[in-house]
Amino acid sequence: MSGLSTSQLAYAYNVYGLRNGNAGANWGETNITWLSAPGNDTNDVSEEDPMQTVFLGSFTTPTNRALGTTAGFSSLVFRDFLNQFTNSSATLILSRITQDGVIDNFASRENTNYAGPAITFVTVPKIADQTIAQNTAATVLFNVDSAVTSNLSVTAKTSNTNLLLKTNIVFNVTNGVARIATLTPLPNQTGTSLVTFTVSDGLVTDSNVFQLIVNTNTGYDAWAMQITNGLTGFNQAATGDGFPNLLKYATGANPTQSDTLAMMTGLLTNGIFALNFRRNTNATDVSLIVEGGGAVTNGANWNGIATNQNGSWNGATNVLETGATSPVTVIAQDSAPVSTNRFLRLRILRP
Repeated sequence: MSGLSTSQLAYAYNVYGLRNGNAGANWGETNITWLSAPGNDTNDVSEEDPMQTVFLGSFTTPTNRALGTTAGFSSLVFRDFLNQFTNSSATLILSRITQDGVIDNFASRENTNYAGPAITFVTVPKIADQTIAQNTAATVLFNVDSAVTSNLSVTAKTSNTNLLLKTNIVFNVTNGVARIATLTPLPNQTGTSLVTFTVSDGLVTDSNVFQLIVNTNTGYDAWAMQITNGLTGFNQAATGDGFPNLLKYATGANPTQSDTLAMMTGLLTNGIFALNFRRNTNATDVSLIVEGGGAVTNGANWNGIATNQNGSWNGATNVLETGATSPVTVIAQDSAPVSTNRFLRLRILRP
């Protein structure tokens, strides 16, 4: 609401709503008076009839205000009140609490110099709890439901600063109402934090709370946590020995030191090829697939010889494992006899 009066003083107002279905809702602005206004308690100049009205909230006008200064209030009760009026207009009543004889004026919608009363709203939708692995980030996409799309501020707070700092929550705008939040927990931390997103247009605010759950890393992720140079990708070689990280993990090699545990060799026994390699028995989050083919070219056909899933070769009779501790030694025999061109390879997959 815009004021049409100047004052150095601040005045407090209560805001009421005329209950839905009230017989006086069809009042006319040309003939309404204080005595005839619906909802008024004519025995008390600062109160309304509680049987006819609902208290919605309060606001105070700014001090030292000039013409056109705006004032307003935010209230969830106000939102719920308006939701009752799906097919009709609602009546709001201002009642000044401060009584000193000075008159405040507010602009109506007919005023050509200052804005009339306006209702704005912002709503943060329900955000589902987010579960991520250690040393990863959560990305949350949501839309802000608002009557205005400019000058919206989105802030966040977190209940567990040992896990997630407020400064590690970054918001990006994709369009007027769409937001992308990136939540990056502190390194090597696990646990749970309550995260609150709050949206405001300067007058109205709304908040929503969800949980961020960071689970302890297992399998490859736990193995890669030991890498300190940032080269943690599957196809990167963190130790500089030429062996990709995923291959080193699957074969029981060291994540931070160069070694030859990932090296494979070929065997020939009674005219049958075999692939000799090591297997990390703790790496049950990867699948090892031994394949054979007649060419090493793009688009060449490779046929499966043996597959290890969840740590098991599933009864394959052409695979021999030896060793009491991890990594064990694996000999996987080819399923085809030796031909002019025959190649074997080990393929590592991680879901």
